[in-house]
Amino acid sequence: MESSSSKSLGGTAVAAARPSSCAYVELSAMAPPCQKHPVGGNFHPGREPSGESRLGRFPGLGTWKETTMPGQNSLRKFQNEENTCYSGIKELFALEAHMSRYNADIVSQLSQHLKYSQNVLEFGAGIGTLARLWQLSTGVKPQCLEIDEALRAEIERRGFNCHQSVTSVDQEYDAIYTSNVLEHIEDDLLALGQLNKIIKQNGFLGVYVPAFMSIYSGLDRHFGHYRRYDKRDLLDKIKSSGFQIVKCRYVDSIGFIAWGALKYSGLARNGGGNSAKSMELYDNYIFRISKSLDRLGCDRLFGKNILVIAQKR
Repeated sequence: MESSSSKSLGGTAVAAARPSSCAYVELSAMAPPCQKHPVGGNFHPGREPSGESRLGRFPGLGTWKETTMPGQNSLRKFQNEENTCYSGIKELFALEAHMSRYNADIVSQLSQHLKYSQNVLEFGAGIGTLARLWQLSTGVKPQCLEIDEALRAEIERRGFNCHQSVTSVDQEYDAIYTSNVLEHIEDDLLALGQLNKIIKQNGFLGVYVPAFMSIYSGLDRHFGHYRRYDKRDLLDKIKSSGFQIVKCRYVDSIGFIAWGALKYSGLARNGGGNSAKSMELYDNYIFRISKSLDRLGCDRLFGKNILVIAQKR
């Protein structure tokens, strides 16, 4: 499964492809008080709701309730600078609740190459899932960047400093990492160029994105992906943005097969195959086996994701 946190470069010409749903979603334990969010819904901080949701009840995170917005249809719209609201909030909490190994592995893959970086930014931080794990794993508390107001409030509630846009950043970082983000940005080349501007000379960029357009499916569309990445295209974009490649490899070999099976079986049509049970099955069993195959050399051939570590020239 691929994380689906909201990401864009506010204050620029970059438009993030995060879809904006046509639903109100009610979520407790988020600030500000009872804020109407075009896709995020009503937020009642500090109140523990009752009842069950479509994706279940997340301990300490509250319960989702989704209803149709008045005058709206069920089609998702792309998130951009004019519409910074992100529809996939419930998926972010579901991924956090049901895919702990997957999330921890992303942080492990990225942080082992950036472990000496003390001043770190997560670009497109969603609800702060990876930022929390990064701090626990490395002892370094990253700063975050997230354009969605409700998500930014949740990140700040969790104790992280969160920028609204690249233009609000007034410093340079030793390293920036971004996970499952660039595929949501229409002009990803511009985004990479802007990240280069806020990384110190010889600083590092860690990128984790979905791989292979050949397995692009309805589930990708559901998550608002403009694309999956072919390795050569991704590396060309990173190099042309002022970086040199330090490391590049595929991740999650079985995930590549599973994603392709979802596509060609039709299960991924309209976002299917992404239930809480399927997440837990993937996280507890499939992903473990996949990591073993990666270590045996499959990561040189194929995988559901691509990991790139690059250094600013």
